[in-house]
Amino acid sequence: MLVVRLGFEGGIGIHWRLKGTGPSTFAVRGTEWELLNPLLYHQTSPGPSAPFTELDSGQFTGGTGEIVFLHRGKNGDGFSKSEESQVMELGLRSLTRLRHVSGQAKAPQGKHLATIMVEEIQTLPTFVPAPMPRFRRKTVSIYWFGVAVTDDHIRIAAQQPETFQPEVYDTLFLDAIAAHIASDFRSSVLYAAM
Repeated sequence: MLVVRLGFEGGIGIHWRLKGTGPSTFAVRGTEWELLNPLLYHQTSPGPSAPFTELDSGQFTGGTGEIVFLHRGKNGDGFSKSEESQVMELGLRSLTRLRHVSGQAKAPQGKHLATIMVEEIQTLPTFVPAPMPRFRRKTVSIYWFGVAVTDDHIRIAAQQPETFQPEVYDTLFLDAIAAHIASDFRSSVLYAAM
C-alpha cells in the first residue's frame, strides 16, 4: 500500500475530534485514493507525531500538521510526477471541503501545503489509544472543540462531487473568522463587510 503525506507549513494544522471506533480509511469519491483516519497518523509515521488525547466515551481530539492519503493498489516504485500532482490536487480539494464542512476557519488551505512524502506500508494498523496518565487534566479550547473535523465531516467531504466549489460568501465568512482569530481586525471587518 502506498501512503502519501501532504505536510503544512509553519505550524498550521487541522484539529480533529474523532471516534476511536471509526473506519481506518474514508473512500474519496471519483478516485481510488482513500483518506487515512487521522487517529492512525502517528502509528504509520516514520517520525515523531503526537498521539490524540482521549476525551470521554471513545472520542479523541488532537491536531495534525498533515493530511494523509492511501492507495491500496500501488507501491512506492511506480509513483510518477503526474500522480504526485494528482494527489496534490486531491489534497487541495480535500482541504477546501473539510474547511467548509466543519467550519474550521483556521484550517490549512492550498497555499499552506509545503511537503509531500511518499512511503510504502505493508499493513494498515489498527487504532490503539496512547496510554494517558491517570490524573492528567484535559482541557480543550471551546472554539477548537466546536469546529474540529469529525468522522461525519470527513465522510461528507469525501463524498462531495469533484466539481464542488464552496459558496463565495461562505469562504469570505470563514476568512473573516480566521482574520479575527489572528487579530487582523481590519481584514476581518473587510471580509465580513463583503
